[in-house]
Amino acid sequence: MNKTESAHDTRTHCVGRFLIDLPADFEQTKGSDADLIYGLGKDFRSVKVQVLRAEGSQPSLDSLVKTRSAELSSQDHLKSASKSMLAMLRRVNDSAVLIRSYDSPDMLNYFKAELFAEKNGSIGVFKDEVHKNERPEDIEDKLLRVAERTSFAPDVNQAGRGTCLGHLLMNAGQDGEILMVSFRAKRWPDVLIQLDMNSMLTKSDGGLLTRWDRNAGALNKLDFQSSTLRRGKVTVGGMPGEELLSKGKDRGHVVRSFTAESLLLKPATFSTPSLAISMNMGGQLDSPEGRDASWTDDEAQAIWGAIVKSLRLRPGAL
Repeated sequence: MNKTESAHDTRTHCVGRFLIDLPADFEQTKGSDADLIYGLGKDFRSVKVQVLRAEGSQPSLDSLVKTRSAELSSQDHLKSASKSMLAMLRRVNDSAVLIRSYDSPDMLNYFKAELFAEKNGSIGVFKDEVHKNERPEDIEDKLLRVAERTSFAPDVNQAGRGTCLGHLLMNAGQDGEILMVSFRAKRWPDVLIQLDMNSMLTKSDGGLLTRWDRNAGALNKLDFQSSTLRRGKVTVGGMPGEELLSKGKDRGHVVRSFTAESLLLKPATFSTPSLAISMNMGGQLDSPEGRDASWTDDEAQAIWGAIVKSLRLRPGAL
């Protein structure tokens, strides 16, 4: 089996309320995150969630907490008794540890709260900030409540109600969700696949193609050589959308940039969020020296078409 044929072997991932089939070697990156929004007015709050361990037994919860606490302890704070940014570490139980840190090296009353929580094979970190006149304990209790309503979904096809970040399923009474999830594969280190979902948007900026045409003049000034492989209408997660596929050269290396976005025809919801998916390859994505894109135009377009077509609302997600 050659490397292009293996790209057609797929694995299903759960992203938010949706499922998507990607080439089997692609894994979610640690930089991916979900913001759970509480309140729909100007005083909304958000809890950021990141996956530190997707599945398995390593790294352990204790090792992750130790690394984070050591990092904070090594950073200077000008006014705290300990002279470090670490303000508190508390083990809640065998599967959860709270870390409180100072938000600024010269202030005592502003904090960041982080809850490290193990859910079977996954470990997630839940984050929020403690603002002026807020009690850190109240914010930390909120993180604990969100974590309590987060579960491990071993089979993403049967995950159930809530929003997914890897195998973590969050059904914590959130009013909105914003996700940025990326995937990479060791076999194709120059390829980056990214999904952005936002259930909070109420107005459209005109859409992908309108935005591209509006900015075309500025892009031309950058002296980036590119040509359009395909542009037009496409279905994105069951919704009307647009796609733009381009190729070019970056410092002599072949690069491709494929993007598809849903058209926001009405205010976004959990089932009809603003959806954007991109696949970039080649150039300097994985090394300063750069490299040519892994696949040919035809191969890349075939893989891209299958990926976009596979994006669908997950049964039982609502």
